[in-house]
Amino acid sequence: MQISKRVFAAVREAQAFNREAENIQIFNESNAASRDASIRAVAYTSALGPTLEALGYVSMAIVAGAGGLFLLSGQSMLGTTMSLGLIIAFLGYTQRFNQPISHISVMWTNIQSAIAGAERIFELLDTQPQLEDKVNAVPMPVIRGRVEFEHVAAEYEPGELVLDDVNLVAEPGQTVAIVGPTGAGKTTIANLIPRFYDVKSGAIKIDG
Repeated sequence: MQISKRVFAAVREAQAFNREAENIQIFNESNAASRDASIRAVAYTSALGPTLEALGYVSMAIVAGAGGLFLLSGQSMLGTTMSLGLIIAFLGYTQRFNQPISHISVMWTNIQSAIAGAERIFELLDTQPQLEDKVNAVPMPVIRGRVEFEHVAAEYEPGELVLDDVNLVAEPGQTVAIVGPTGAGKTTIANLIPRFYDVKSGAIKIDG
């Protein structure tokens, strides 16, 4: 049996911050919620098809019963004399009416998945960015690629600095390796350059 390496992708980080118990609890809660939601979805989907099919048979029985009563009594319905052919025609209409509903019930799970996906898409599109350009900000011209950090400080949580007084220069075409232990700020430095986050203080300059 082969096990994907991604299952153990963050084991070292979890152990380094002593979060094994918390991560296991979070996983168990998420797994239980996903299991319960899947069971409910399967139950609803399994019950929907037979229910609609039964309703179709009931509607056909009502049409046949009501039509038979009018036919045997010799009464007319809506000014039309009831006949055996008319009853058979209405039974055909009823069956044709129920077929699309049955097809929709078969595709109901896919429809629900599509609706959930659309909700996530529109939620993402409606998200207001946290980073905003300053008034009268200058558009970015064509750049050469010189990156300079000047006394940069950054934080994710207020008051908890991740980077403090970082100075760095990377010339165009130069390869710069940033190494260090987990939590040293390597990813933060990389994310600050395209401005995924704003700096707390200092400046990041591109071509000056």
